[in-house]
Formats: sequence, structure tokens, C-alpha cells
Amino acid sequence: GEGVLRLTGLELSAAGSQLSGTLDLGLAGARPFLAGELRSPRLDLAALLPSGQGKGTGPVKAKGRKLFSGDPFPLGHLKVLDADLRVEAEELLLPGVGVSGLKTEFRLENGRLTLPVRGRVGGGELTSTLRLDAERSRPQIWLVLSVKIGRIAQMLEHGGRKSAVDGLMDLEIDVAGQGRSPAELMASLQGSTLLVLGEGSIENKYIELLGQSLSANVFRLLNPDRAAGRTTRVDCLVNRFEIREGIARCTALVADTPSMSVVGDGEIDLRTETVSIRFDPAPKKGLGVQGVGTISLSVSE
Repeated sequence: GEGVLRLTGLELSAAGSQLSGTLDLGLAGARPFLAGELRSPRLDLAALLPSGQGKGTGPVKAKGRKLFSGDPFPLGHLKVLDADLRVEAEELLLPGVGVSGLKTEFRLENGRLTLPVRGRVGGGELTSTLRLDAERSRPQIWLVLSVKIGRIAQMLEHGGRKSAVDGLMDLEIDVAGQGRSPAELMASLQGSTLLVLGEGSIENKYIELLGQSLSANVFRLLNPDRAAGRTTRVDCLVNRFEIREGIARCTALVADTPSMSVVGDGEIDLRTETVSIRFDPAPKKGLGVQGVGTISLSVSE
């Protein structure tokens, strides 16, 4: 048609990914418009990233640098065209995370992006909506994400990453912020997060990466009577943060292991990247001689 190019029977293949479907490219308006429906048996976005990006390489030494970058978001391409795309993928691979049964609608108009997503991660249900307004001088971002009864190890291993943590997870994230960079965004963040973990475990060798002094205290916090073994068991963990203007206040932090019950509170300042969390551990009975709890923690620990 006039000003419209239609591609039918489309087949695309790159870096282990396949896409098929129909695309319409409209060229008659002030901005090009892309619309269509695409399906994929496997969409590996991690493989399409530049070499080294999105790959876990172990602990990183900060060397005075901040975790949240001050470099501007690369959002200029969101203003180049408008789009309305429906995508279904049997398998989506992101850096470190795999999603199956993905269904999403990518809508972009005047630099405003809406991206609803449904699928399964770790065997659990994933629903999410991302909205981004790049037209403002300080781009605004909203994210609502929910994962119901997803197994952490299955989710990470599906994404090609060996998991040091396992457990059944419920996760709720509802946050919004604005900023030209990740640092500005985190400094303005509003919303809440909720994590519930059950039947979990942590591989001891990864706790030991925290360093000799800190790892010893973490072991005593979670598993003070630990015998030689590969993992530390966590029966239940509940954590909730309320976030206002970049200050994440911990309104619930409870961890239960076979040896200890731990309650915590405090806050994380996302603006200055400082953490102030207090832990109140309570040893369980039955760990000492004749059933008497003998585990104790020093003031420093």
C-alpha cells in the first residue's frame, strides 16, 4: 500500500535465535511505524549482547566506584519510530534468567514505551508491566513485577548461570522513579518490594566469598552449629522494603533456619549507596549438650 511495506512469511535467524511472522513498516507519517506479530521457539537476547555483558564473573571490587552508574540512559532510539509489536516465545533467554511461554506486547508512541509481559520463570508464574516515558527531560520509569512460586535455581540455570541459592520464591516489585541515569533513577525511587523464600539453601562456598571475618559471622548468624557440608539451609525468609525518595526502609525481615531465627530492620540509602541493617538473632534450643541451647553471639558479631 501507499507508504506501507508489508513483510509476510518472515523468517529471521541470528545467534541461536529464530523469529517468524509478519511485519508492517509505515513510512507515510512524521515518524516510521512498525507493527506486526512475531513468534519464536527460542529467543536468546543474552547471546546478542556485546561480549562480556550480562555474564556473572564473581565478586567485583568497587575501587571507589558507585554501583549505580551516572552515565545517561541510551534512550534516543525510542524517539526514532513508533511501534506496536506482539511477540510470543517458547523460550526467552536473558542474562542469567530464562523465561518460558513468553507473551508480550511492545507499544512505543512518541517516546513512551509500554511493555506488558506474561510467562513462566523457575516453574512459577511471571507477570510484569514496564512503562517508560523518554519524552521528559528526566525520563520516568514504572515497573510492576510479580513472580509466584518460582524456584530460584531452576530460573537461573535456565538462563545458563550456576545457582548458589535455591528455594521457592514469591516476589513482588512495584517501583517508580525518574532520572537521566541509573544513579538519578535510584535516588528518586518510590514504591515497595516483597520477597518470600521457602525451602531454601545457600552454598557455603559462596558465603565464604564475603571474606574470612564477615563470612564467619554470617555462618554463625544463619548456621552457628554447622557441620562440614556444602549448603546452609534456610527454611523461610520474608523481606519487605518500603521505598521513599531513594530511601529503602526495611519493614519486615525474618529468616528462619534449623539453628536460628533472625529478625532485622534498618534501611538502605540508594542515593549514597550505604546500608544500615540491624540483625537480632535468637538461637534455637536443642543445639547443646542434653538439649540445652548453648549457641551465643558476641557483640561484634
